[in-house]
Amino acid sequence: MQGVSTLTPSNVVDMTTQSQIEEQKRINSAFIIASTADILAQSGGATVFVLVRSAQIAGRFETKALALAAGRKEYPDNLFSVHEVTAKPRRVGGAVLVR
Repeated sequence: MQGVSTLTPSNVVDMTTQSQIEEQKRINSAFIIASTADILAQSGGATVFVLVRSAQIAGRFETKALALAAGRKEYPDNLFSVHEVTAKPRRVGGAVLVR
Protein backbone atom coordinates (compact mmCIF):
# COMPACT_ATOMS: atom_id res chain seq x y z
CA MET A 1 0.00 0.00 0.00
CA GLN A 2 1.35 3.41 -0.94
CA GLY A 3 0.30 6.99 -0.38
CA VAL A 4 0.89 10.23 -2.24
CA SER A 5 0.25 13.78 -1.09
CA THR A 6 0.68 16.92 -3.18
CA LEU A 7 2.22 20.19 -2.05
CA THR A 8 2.13 23.34 -4.15
CA PRO A 9 3.86 26.73 -4.02
CA SER A 10 2.09 29.28 -1.84
CA ASN A 11 2.94 32.39 -3.82
CA VAL A 12 0.14 34.84 -4.65
CA VAL A 13 -0.41 34.90 -8.43
CA ASP A 14 -2.93 36.28 -10.92
CA MET A 15 -5.89 34.18 -12.08
CA THR A 16 -4.34 33.20 -15.43
CA THR A 17 -1.20 31.93 -13.78
CA GLN A 18 -3.25 30.27 -11.04
CA SER A 19 -5.21 28.28 -13.64
CA GLN A 20 -1.93 27.24 -15.29
CA ILE A 21 -0.59 26.13 -11.92
CA GLU A 22 -3.76 24.13 -11.24
CA GLU A 23 -3.53 22.46 -14.66
CA GLN A 24 0.13 21.54 -14.06
CA LYS A 25 -0.80 20.23 -10.61
CA ARG A 26 -3.47 17.98 -12.18
CA ILE A 27 -1.12 16.71 -14.90
CA ASN A 28 1.75 16.17 -12.46
CA SER A 29 -0.47 14.40 -9.94
CA ALA A 30 -1.68 11.94 -12.58
CA PHE A 31 1.94 11.32 -13.60
CA ILE A 32 3.03 10.70 -9.99
CA ILE A 33 0.16 8.32 -9.30
CA ALA A 34 1.11 6.31 -12.38
CA SER A 35 4.81 6.40 -11.40
CA THR A 36 4.60 5.76 -7.63
CA ALA A 37 5.79 2.13 -7.77
CA ASP A 38 8.80 3.05 -9.92
CA ILE A 39 9.70 6.02 -7.71
CA LEU A 40 9.52 3.86 -4.58
CA ALA A 41 11.62 1.14 -6.21
CA GLN A 42 14.28 3.71 -7.12
CA SER A 43 14.26 5.15 -3.58
CA GLY A 44 14.50 1.71 -1.98
CA GLY A 45 11.04 2.18 -0.48
CA ALA A 46 12.07 5.31 1.42
CA THR A 47 9.83 8.37 1.50
CA VAL A 48 10.96 10.92 -1.08
CA PHE A 49 9.76 14.38 -2.12
CA VAL A 50 9.63 14.63 -5.89
CA LEU A 51 9.81 17.91 -7.80
CA VAL A 52 7.71 17.59 -10.98
CA ARG A 53 7.23 19.89 -13.96
CA SER A 54 5.25 19.01 -17.09
CA ALA A 55 4.86 15.37 -15.98
CA GLN A 56 8.64 14.97 -15.70
CA ILE A 57 10.64 14.38 -12.54
CA ALA A 58 12.94 17.37 -12.10
CA GLY A 59 14.44 16.24 -8.79
CA ARG A 60 14.18 13.99 -5.73
CA PHE A 61 14.71 15.34 -2.23
CA GLU A 62 14.74 14.14 1.37
CA THR A 63 12.60 17.04 2.62
CA LYS A 64 9.67 19.10 1.41
CA ALA A 65 11.59 22.32 2.14
CA LEU A 66 14.47 21.31 -0.15
CA ALA A 67 12.11 20.31 -2.96
CA LEU A 68 10.12 23.55 -2.74
CA ALA A 69 13.29 25.67 -2.61
CA ALA A 70 14.65 23.93 -5.72
CA GLY A 71 11.32 24.37 -7.52
CA ARG A 72 11.13 28.08 -6.72
CA LYS A 73 14.72 28.60 -7.84
CA GLU A 74 14.44 26.64 -11.09
CA TYR A 75 10.86 27.62 -12.00
CA PRO A 76 10.00 31.19 -10.96
CA ASP A 77 6.75 30.87 -12.96
CA ASN A 78 5.62 28.37 -10.25
CA LEU A 79 4.56 25.81 -12.87
CA PHE A 80 5.77 22.88 -10.79
CA SER A 81 4.53 20.73 -7.96
CA VAL A 82 6.11 18.74 -5.15
CA HIS A 83 4.78 15.31 -4.25
CA GLU A 84 5.56 13.25 -1.19
CA VAL A 85 5.82 9.62 -2.25
CA THR A 86 5.78 7.07 0.53
CA ALA A 87 5.14 3.39 0.95
CA LYS A 88 2.83 4.17 3.89
CA PRO A 89 -0.87 4.91 3.35
CA ARG A 90 -1.80 8.57 4.00
CA ARG A 91 -4.91 9.69 5.88
CA VAL A 92 -6.54 12.72 4.29
CA GLY A 93 -9.66 13.87 6.11
CA GLY A 94 -11.73 10.72 6.58
CA ALA A 95 -10.15 8.86 3.66
CA VAL A 96 -6.94 6.88 3.34
CA LEU A 97 -5.07 7.27 0.05
CA VAL A 98 -3.60 3.99 -1.15
CA ARG A 99 -2.34 2.67 -4.42
